[in-house]
This record gives sequence, C-alpha cells and structure tokens, in this order.
Amino acid sequence: IVIRGILTVDYLKLYSKVYQPPFHSLDYVATKEIGMGKLKCGVYEDWLKDPQKVVLYNIRDVYLLYSLEQKLQLIKYYLKPIRELTGLDFERCLLNSRVGLTLHYRLAKLKGVALPTFSRERPIPYEGAYVYAVPGVHSDIYQLDFAEMYPSIMETFHISADTKNDKAGVCLNGICFDTSKSGITNEVIQPLRELRR
Repeated sequence: IVIRGILTVDYLKLYSKVYQPPFHSLDYVATKEIGMGKLKCGVYEDWLKDPQKVVLYNIRDVYLLYSLEQKLQLIKYYLKPIRELTGLDFERCLLNSRVGLTLHYRLAKLKGVALPTFSRERPIPYEGAYVYAVPGVHSDIYQLDFAEMYPSIMETFHISADTKNDKAGVCLNGICFDTSKSGITNEVIQPLRELRR
C-alpha cells in the first residue's frame, strides 16, 4: 500500500550502513544498543489466538525504533542531511549510487553540462585480489586504514566524467583526465566528505 506523504526507512538497513558489519535482526541491534529486544510472537498464529499479544508486539517494535533513534540519531544526523542535499526519499538515501548520480546530475544541470546516463564502453575485466594467509598466531601485524581512499584519489587526479579526455593530464589504465580543471565529481565529493567527517 502506498500512502502519500509518508516516508519509510528500514532502520536495520540504516544501522548496517553506518555500522559496517551486517546485522541480521533488529532484535540483535536493539538488545546491543538499548538493552531491550523484541517480544516473542508468532504474528499469524497469535493473531488468531491472542490478538492483544500481537498489538503489544507491534507497540514494542515502535518503542524500540523510537529508543534507537533517540540514542543513535541516525535519521537526524545521517539520513536527513543526505536527503536535504539530494531531495531523495529516505530509502533511496541508503543507495550510494543513487545519491552520487543525483548530486552529479543536479550539479551538471546547473553548469549546463550534459552527462551520459549510461556507458557505451564494455567493462574491462581485471583480476581480483588474493589473500595469502598462514594459519596461526602472528606478531607485528598492522592494519592500514584507507578511509576515503577513493574520494582522495578522485580529488587528487580530477577524475570526473567532465574531465575525461583522450590524451591530456593524468592517465590511469589507459583512461586520461584533464588535471587543469577540478571537475563536477570533486564538487560533489567535497561537501560529502565534510559531512562524513
């Protein structure tokens, strides 16, 4: 059922977006974050036997979501700023590709630039990474955090649809970008990086 004027968001998807490991149930998240989980209920069976139990189950779910948002404020500080930047509904704000495309197309339109909506080029196959690990306990192990690595590379080398050209600037895997101008992608990335920080 579509009810006009009502925005919905799957809080479990939102939580998983911000806190990277996949979390398989709202019950787990609520118990971890606020010390209270969902009520046990077989919705279909209990509706026939004890409808009040199903009502209490739903009330508890609403309370859990309210309590999670009060504590974590993921809608307020994560989704709402993205929605204000893009104009997308909450569910689409969880899709990186949708957010990126929307921001690119909006900025391109303001600049009078027409960006392609699809590529005519065939994808170039490439080998994936290999991990060589020896089982056991090891010392002198380091973890390098490449936070914002891709945006940094794009910003440094001016990688953007409107800076792509045949020969000038910097070339990566046979694709060249003009480094004399910033490009729409940099203008899109910079405010998002600030929000992320």
